[in-house]
Amino acid sequence: KAEKYEYYEILLFALYKKRNSLSVLMSKTQYERLSEKIRYFEICRKSLLEADEYVQQTGIIKIRINGGEKTWKGQVELYRNNLYSILKLVKSFNIERCLLYIEIEYFICEGDLKRALDKSLVLMKFVKNNLPVYTSMRYESALLNVILLEAQSYLFESAFTRLKEVGKMMKRHFYNHFILSEMTFLICLFSSKIEDFTKQIKIMKNLVSVQKERSEFSLKTDYFQSILDYLSTENSNNKMTFKNYTSQDLPDDKWKFSQRVFQIQLLIESEKFEQADFQIENNRKFVERLKKSEGLNARQALISKILVELSRKSYDFKKVWKSRRKEL
Repeated sequence: KAEKYEYYEILLFALYKKRNSLSVLMSKTQYERLSEKIRYFEICRKSLLEADEYVQQTGIIKIRINGGEKTWKGQVELYRNNLYSILKLVKSFNIERCLLYIEIEYFICEGDLKRALDKSLVLMKFVKNNLPVYTSMRYESALLNVILLEAQSYLFESAFTRLKEVGKMMKRHFYNHFILSEMTFLICLFSSKIEDFTKQIKIMKNLVSVQKERSEFSLKTDYFQSILDYLSTENSNNKMTFKNYTSQDLPDDKWKFSQRVFQIQLLIESEKFEQADFQIENNRKFVERLKKSEGLNARQALISKILVELSRKSYDFKKVWKSRRKEL
């Protein structure tokens, strides 16, 4: 069973013990065969540790720079090639799982969402159908990865259906429940399911009312409520509902950027163009700082450029649309 489920530490312990205790009773051929088996599984053990390290490092890089950037494509490509080489030497479902994860990130770096989504679907099925790699947490994680990529590919109906499946599987502690509601809210928002994302806001509000000390979740809920107010026809005469949080309140640079952009949208919508100019210039400086820390992704850079161009062209949306049409 240890071999079947790739529990290499347990397997090697048993093999070493067998060799040490029975060595005097074995023939030379039997001893060599057992030693060869031990050497092979030592390679498997070390290779799996290396593969897991690659996955961890890929995740750390991704978090640090906030998304798939060309600046770290080379590192992910190196991990990918190394795992291909390893799999020529050993057969391991877990190393294959690591390779699939890294390939997803590699194609995200390439900007090829279709291939990234294809690989994420392969990973989801691979985890589900192979006992050595299956755990409920890994399957949920693979499924969430598919959902995120489907949402980014505008496949909202499929993403929404899969979210319901995840909801049935996940243990409903606070964090999981909130993350599910957050993802459902965003997918419903982008697919214009107004009733559904209004429902998710209520769920998030109920959750944070119990967990008041979790300020990050309260801030997210307030942010989503502001978006809902902004889009609501009932609040069309009262667009300036977004709260001014300090930078220390917001969880990370991604949220700070989103806050700034939304405030600028509200100012433009309210035709407060001088204030919008001021905020756009502040955001431009903020984006420059993000560039230096490698914390800027392609989407944020494009949004910032469009806002600067809108300001310089007196908010003539048609002119900006023509000049940026290919990028959009």
